[in-house]
Order: sequence, then C-alpha cells, then structure tokens
Amino acid sequence: MQIVNIPAHKRGDTFKGLEFTFTYSDGTPVDLTNVVILAKFKQRPQLTRTFSVGTAAGTMEITDAANGKAVIKEAIINWPYGVYEYDVELTFSTGYRDTPVGGIFPIENDITDH
Repeated sequence: MQIVNIPAHKRGDTFKGLEFTFTYSDGTPVDLTNVVILAKFKQRPQLTRTFSVGTAAGTMEITDAANGKAVIKEAIINWPYGVYEYDVELTFSTGYRDTPVGGIFPIENDITDH
C-alpha cells in the first residue's frame, strides 16, 4: 500500500479535492472501468468516528478510467478537528478488492468557525 498523507485542512473550509492515480507496481494504470471506490477516514486515537467518501455516494468520481484516475470531489469539511487515518479501497466487478493507498489527514480547528 502506498502512503499518501493529505496536507492539513481547516475545519469548515472548502476542501479543494484530491486526485489519485492508481497504478500497478510496474507503473501500468489500473483500469477503473466498473470499479467502486470507497475511502474511509477514522479519527485517532480510538478510530471510532468514521467519515466516508466514494463513487457510490457521488463524493468521488472516476475521471479517466483507462488511466486509473479518480478524485475526491470538492466539499466543505465540517468534521471534528483531529488526525484521521484513511485508506482507499477499490472493488472490481469480479468482487476482487484492493486497498492501494492510505495515510493520514489532519483537520485543524478553525477559530473563525466558532
């Protein structure tokens, strides 16, 4: 699994989105045709508070299936501040699942948001 730490984001501000390019170890792009993508974010330290984004929910979009490109769409993030662990799971039409990327995503408190 590749580690991609997302830069810190201010709670209540618009997250400008994030693009992923999924590739095999030899650099060949993963064909995302008919793939369902789900990313889950769990707040440290207990990992009990969970937020999800994905293609089924319309909060992620496959932008170039043949070249393995997908994005988390722009959105206001009002999650409680803290550090979140995340990973991205790909589910293929065959039922095969792969989790190719994960990392951390810090949400900072926004003083003007209170």
